[in-house]
Amino acid sequence: MPITTNKSKSLKIAYYFDKDALEKLLVILNDTKEEIEISITCSEGSNIKFDNKEQLLQFSNAKSRKIDSIIFKTPWKSEIGIVIKISNNNYSSVNYEISGNDKDVFYLSSKLDDYFDSLRLWYTKIAFADFVTTFFVFFIALYFLIQFYVIFCFNASQTKTVSTDTKQTLYYKSIIELSPIFILAFGTFVNKIRSFLFPYSNFGIGDGIFRYNLSKNCRTFIGVSFAFTLVMGILTNWVYAYLF
Repeated sequence: MPITTNKSKSLKIAYYFDKDALEKLLVILNDTKEEIEISITCSEGSNIKFDNKEQLLQFSNAKSRKIDSIIFKTPWKSEIGIVIKISNNNYSSVNYEISGNDKDVFYLSSKLDDYFDSLRLWYTKIAFADFVTTFFVFFIALYFLIQFYVIFCFNASQTKTVSTDTKQTLYYKSIIELSPIFILAFGTFVNKIRSFLFPYSNFGIGDGIFRYNLSKNCRTFIGVSFAFTLVMGILTNWVYAYLF
């Protein structure tokens, strides 16, 4: 009697899922000889089922009706049960579950792991970074570092005197008290920029192709501008030091 296995896996990757990626995935799935059902969920709440890949590729994917997830699955009671969900979920952008003969599950899951590894974009870690949390951690560490310096270093070298600089003290206290609000606002702003420049969910279908190319071109422009400014600054300093 064959061994029955069930395997599920969640991946947190940034990806660009276009026509080529779709065809490569279908080659892997069609190798199982099972019927594959394709459906999507959209940003306005609708669920759409397609009869073939051509219908999916012709979907408009407009801003008002963006693709939230693409789901590939086998019909109920298939010999090999497959459910693959590629989505814009911030916690796990790719999920798959396979059930069936142990050998088939192991083979297919290995193929899928290699496939999704090839789909991973270089900026995955940046795409999922939470700058609000990062800034708060930095602020707390800096705050305790300053407190440590004041208590153990600064006070040790000062004689006890009555402070007369009340306004300055209140000013610094107010800055510290308001800092969390500023950090929250600035971190949220940076997260918005990160989401635009480094989107983790990219469906290269319909209008999604334009949105992906726009963010890619903006990244390239900012990167080239930064590199150009850096090189020009180094060259300017070198010329100035050499001539003067």
